[in-house]
Amino acid sequence: LEVNTRLQVEHPITEVTTDVDLVRAQLHVAAGGRLEGERPVERGHAVEARLNAEDPDRDFAPSPGRIALLELPTGPGVRVDTGVGEGDTIPADFDSMIAKIIAHGRTREEALARLRRAVAETTVVIEGGATNKSFILDLLDQPEVIDGSAATGWIDQARSQGRLVSAKNSGVALIAAGIEAYEEDEAVEVRRLRQTARGGRPQVQHRVARPIDLKLRARVYRVAVSRIGAQRFRVTLSADAQRHVVDVNVEPMNRHRMRLTVSGQGFRVLSAAHGPMHFIEVDGVAHRISRDEGGVLRSPAPALVVATPVAIGDEVTAGSPVVVLESMKMETRLLAPLSGIVRELHVSAGSQVETGSPLVRIEPISHGAQQEPAGGERVDLGLPTSSAAQGDSVTRGLADLSAVLLGYDIDPGDNGHSLQRYLTARDEAVARGAVVIPAEIELLSLYTDISELSRNRLGAEEMHTELRVHSPREYFHSYLRTLDTERSGVPESFVRKLATVLAHYGVTGLDRTPQLEEAVFRVFLAQQRSAPDLGIVAAVLQRWHADP
Repeated sequence: LEVNTRLQVEHPITEVTTDVDLVRAQLHVAAGGRLEGERPVERGHAVEARLNAEDPDRDFAPSPGRIALLELPTGPGVRVDTGVGEGDTIPADFDSMIAKIIAHGRTREEALARLRRAVAETTVVIEGGATNKSFILDLLDQPEVIDGSAATGWIDQARSQGRLVSAKNSGVALIAAGIEAYEEDEAVEVRRLRQTARGGRPQVQHRVARPIDLKLRARVYRVAVSRIGAQRFRVTLSADAQRHVVDVNVEPMNRHRMRLTVSGQGFRVLSAAHGPMHFIEVDGVAHRISRDEGGVLRSPAPALVVATPVAIGDEVTAGSPVVVLESMKMETRLLAPLSGIVRELHVSAGSQVETGSPLVRIEPISHGAQQEPAGGERVDLGLPTSSAAQGDSVTRGLADLSAVLLGYDIDPGDNGHSLQRYLTARDEAVARGAVVIPAEIELLSLYTDISELSRNRLGAEEMHTELRVHSPREYFHSYLRTLDTERSGVPESFVRKLATVLAHYGVTGLDRTPQLEEAVFRVFLAQQRSAPDLGIVAAVLQRWHADP
C-alpha cells in the first residue's frame, strides 16, 4: 500500500505505548546495527493531537504568523513535541504544525481525559493568525471520538450537520474585541492631550459610545463601549435588530490575558490584536474577529496571489470570488463580503502579501439598509442575563454617579436616568431603614476634591501668598505639559490637591505611569463639564434637606 522510510507524525503514539525510542532505533539501524530481542509489548492507550496554525472557520486554511505567546502543558502522562518557541514564525511555505500533544493512560478514557486537560492548558497566540486548539477540544467531546468509531470522512460529515463549529461565547468575544478597540482609541486621545498640552492649549476629541462594526464568522455586529470606571465598561451589542446592554468588569492579568465579568458571570479571556484583526479566546473557544472596514478585503495570512478574477470597475455580488491566494501549498478563495463595485485593486497575480494587507476595496451598490454579509449565519451570542449578584441598586447607583464625577463616560442618551435610578433606589432603601448618608458624604467629598483642583479662581489660601496670580486649573495645565510636579514648578499646595484627587483613581504616587496618565486624562475630561456634576450634588443635598 505505502512504504515510508521515515518516521510518521504519529510515531510518538508507538513510542509512549511501547517505551521504545524510534529515533534512536532508526540511527542504530542506519549505522549498521540490527533490531534484536523480543517484540516490544504495548501498554495502555495513547492519543495524539496536532496543534496547527490553521483556521477551522475558514475550512482549515493555513493561518501562519509570528508566535507572540506559547505555553505548553506538562503533567503525568503528557508529552509535547515541538520545534518552535515564542518569537519564532510559523512560515507560509510548508507545514503549519506548532506542536504535537500526546497523552498516555491505562485506558482510552484516561488518555482522552489527560489530552483534554493538556490541550485546555495550552496557550498560544499567533500575531494575525489562528490555531485549531478550540476545534481539538470540541473534537475530544464528540461521542464518535470517545468510542473510537470515527472514520476518515467523519469530520466533513459532522461539520455538514452543524457540529464541530463552535460559536460558544461569541457575544463575550465581541465585547472583549470592542473593549480592546475602545482602549486603542483612548490611548490615541491620551497622547493627543499630552501633545496639545505641551503647546499650551490642552484638548481632546474623546467621543463617548462611538459605535464600531466588528465582523465575526462573516456577520457584522455593531458594538458601542463606554468606560464607566477604571476597569468598568458598559457595552451595547447590536445584532439582528436586537440590542444587548451589559456591564463588564475587566481584570487585566498580563499583556494577553484578562478576566471579564459580564453581568456577574466570569470568563477567562486570551486576546491579541494584529492590525484590524482580533484573536479572542474565551474559556478555550477561539474567535477570530475583524473590524469591518466598509468593503476592504484583507489577506488573512502571508500568501502568494494566484489570481484576481475581477478588475477595477467590475460589479460583484456578495459571495463571489475576488482574489485567490496560495499559502502552504493550499489555495484559498476570498469572497466578496457584499455586493458592489470594485473601486481599488491593490494586488496582481504573482505578488506576495503579508497578513492584514489590503487586497480589494468594494463600494456597496446601495447605501440603504445594511446588506446581509455573505455566508453569515445567525448565532446565539450566549450573553449572560443580568444578575442581582452584581450588588444592590444603591451601591451600583453610587458607583455610576462617582464615575460621572471622575470624568468617565456619560451615555449621550442617559439624560439623567442614572441619577433618577439612584434616587429611586435610595428612597426605597431609606424607607427600609438603610443608612445611606456616609456613602453620600464620600460622593460629595469626591466632588469637592475635584472642584478644588478645577477652580478657575483663586481661593483663600492663594490670596495670601506670593503665588496668587495662578488658579489651581492653571497649575493643572502647567502640570499637563510634563506630568512632573518639580519640572512644572507648581506649588506644594497644588501637589497636595493633585495627590488627593489621584487617590480617587487608585493612583497612590506621582511617578509617571500608564495609570497616572489615564487618571490625568479623566481629570481633564471632568473639568470640561459641570452641569451633570452640579445636578448630582444638588439632588443629593435636596434629599438631605427633606430627610428627618
